[in-house]
Amino acid sequence: MKQGKHIAITFLLILLAGVGFGQGVEEYQRYHQEGRELAKEEKFKEAIAAFSKAIDIMPYYSAIHLDRGATRLQVGDFEGAIEDLDYVAERQPYKKEVFFLRGIAHYHLGDYGLASEDVDHYLTEYPNNQEAKSYKKKLDTIKAEEQAVLAQQLQQQQSKKAQMTAQRRARNTQIVLGTVVPLAVWTALVLSW
Repeated sequence: MKQGKHIAITFLLILLAGVGFGQGVEEYQRYHQEGRELAKEEKFKEAIAAFSKAIDIMPYYSAIHLDRGATRLQVGDFEGAIEDLDYVAERQPYKKEVFFLRGIAHYHLGDYGLASEDVDHYLTEYPNNQEAKSYKKKLDTIKAEEQAVLAQQLQQQQSKKAQMTAQRRARNTQIVLGTVVPLAVWTALVLSW
């Protein structure tokens, strides 16, 4: 009799847990769908809030992170976007659009090296994507400008070093001509008497 009660109670607990889990799945799907609809309506902050609620319920579902990351880009939350997109890239590296979106976020943060890596990674799969090619062109221009600035700085440093060396030599020559030569002349005069 006691064993029958335990089985019935265990069965009832399993049933209730299953119902609770099912409700959680439905709830996360509802928030996720709501977030997508809000994003389409360009209500980005509300969409991010809905995606965040869905993530609270189902934190391991990469699609929600991808949607929230893309939406965070729209509001200029580039660090938040990278956080979400990193999560997806680690778990689903075959989703190349993640790399392009993350590259855009890095670009806007001024992390041009990381942006270039991500955009290049995306272009290996989608070499004809015009938007990605446009970012790649911008990144290549920035890289060339940075290299030109570095080359100019190096040239200035070398020029300054050469100038300092010339000044040191002139000072040493002045010391020799102003001190050693007169001393040698006086010594020669004294010794010749």
